[in-house]
Amino acid sequence: MRFNLKYIFTVLLASVFFYGCDGDVAVESMEFSDSSFKEVKMFLREIKDNRTTLKDLTVSCTIDKAIQTVNVEIKHSADITQLYSQVTLERGASVTSIAGAPAIGTVGDFTTPHRYLIETPDGEALEWTITVVLADPPPPVEGPSGFELVKRDGTNKHIPFATFPTAGSEANDLGNALLGFNYNGSDQYSSVDGDELNFRGTQDFSISFWVKTTATNSDPSMVGDKDWGSGSNPGFVFAYTGGDWKLNAGGGGRVDLSGNVINDGNWHNIAATFDRDGVVTLYEDGVNIGEADISGLTDMTSGNPINIAQDGTGSYGSFFEGSVANVKLFDYVLTKTEVYNLGTTGAALISSSGANQYLAVTQNGGSKFNDFGSGYLGYSYDDSGDQYTTIEDGGALDFRFEGDFSVACWVKTTADNSDPAIIGDKNWGSGSNAGFVFAYLGSNWKLNAGDGANRMDITGNDINDGEWHLLVATFDRDGSATLYQDGASVGTEDMSGFGSMNGGYPINIAQDGTGSYGSKFIEGSVSNTMIFDYVLSAHEVLKLFEE
Repeated sequence: MRFNLKYIFTVLLASVFFYGCDGDVAVESMEFSDSSFKEVKMFLREIKDNRTTLKDLTVSCTIDKAIQTVNVEIKHSADITQLYSQVTLERGASVTSIAGAPAIGTVGDFTTPHRYLIETPDGEALEWTITVVLADPPPPVEGPSGFELVKRDGTNKHIPFATFPTAGSEANDLGNALLGFNYNGSDQYSSVDGDELNFRGTQDFSISFWVKTTATNSDPSMVGDKDWGSGSNPGFVFAYTGGDWKLNAGGGGRVDLSGNVINDGNWHNIAATFDRDGVVTLYEDGVNIGEADISGLTDMTSGNPINIAQDGTGSYGSFFEGSVANVKLFDYVLTKTEVYNLGTTGAALISSSGANQYLAVTQNGGSKFNDFGSGYLGYSYDDSGDQYTTIEDGGALDFRFEGDFSVACWVKTTADNSDPAIIGDKNWGSGSNAGFVFAYLGSNWKLNAGDGANRMDITGNDINDGEWHLLVATFDRDGSATLYQDGASVGTEDMSGFGSMNGGYPINIAQDGTGSYGSKFIEGSVSNTMIFDYVLSAHEVLKLFEE
């Protein structure tokens, strides 16, 4: 028999027998038979929604015997667009989504046809069964979901998102301990709802989330529960305005507060606290950027869920394009310190222009971000010999190569191993290599800097007493480098003859710039790392230590 023909089977399920209407609905099986494909069965089941019927569903099978594959096309024409698909294959067959079809096992929109390619292993092509099920998605799995309800009494809870249509059924690990979703700006959003979240309508609350985008479209909601068709509608929205952003809240009135530009491709933390008898306070990257009286607002209950990348209705004309992670809803007003702690990555760029930003980091070897208490936030490193953290600055820190800058971090250790890097961007194989390093010497520490030809070395005091110590170096390119420990100067050296300090490496914490300096890793904790694009004064260093 020649295997170069295609057989197309189309079934319109117009005469389906239903058994009940408030659960999954059983239907007859539809069988497709061919002398070569001994048996291809397709079973269909309705989702748990009595507004939807299987008679609106069209399924087509294209059997290609020559290449031993079956194409399955599914279309649902009813106004209920979100269906959950599941394909069960026998005899080792596999299924692949074609041309943007919703991935199997996720919620998808089947009002337009979607195609799936079924492939079988060699020798297994002619005897197997396909089962396609349109049914309720599986129950959510407890655990981190990208949305957390944080309660004053400590009974916090992770609440799973529903995602539409193809943002993914589970939150993604976006790095930097961030869990969330990437949104395409055209049809994707996430939604969370429940009576336990309704306190936000009439009581104090706070909300915080991380966002990263380079989009330029104006007015979509990043996070919100209101109908954004009018700013006076009840509820709240963090709206993206083409580069910068704003907060709007309504309920018997309205308030509007504006944020700064965030479409730089970096992660930014956004937060707002709502004191219903006082003010709403807006924060960006841990910094208070505005407040407004909301004592006149009455009921902010919108009746909508909290949506991500859409307004509360889920049908606003513009979708947000970018990434949103770690959305947290609090049933109380956060303090300034609590907001700062939410917003930090443990590393920050402090600019003379005031345009400060938290810096993205990559954890290597299992290093983890920690809140050590008392305002110390950063990373701990054990003696495994492979843990360090890379600051991913995207060029934002390039000023350090030829311009003035300062570096500060807090360190706590009891280690006695000599010569690992505490923080640095140079190849520590030679002190003359371009770049800088804070090197741990077994009990004390030193600064080394070089430009490829010249080098300098300034030594600090003991720090291995298990207490937190502030280490600072300032680099005045027309003058001197100055080293500080715990707010006091411990040495200075001329660097006016230095050229470029660009060694071609990132800034690493607990390793040199290469990330592979021998087996010498710092054992201890490093927190609150700050890179300044200017020379700190002695007074500013002392203030940093005292605060």
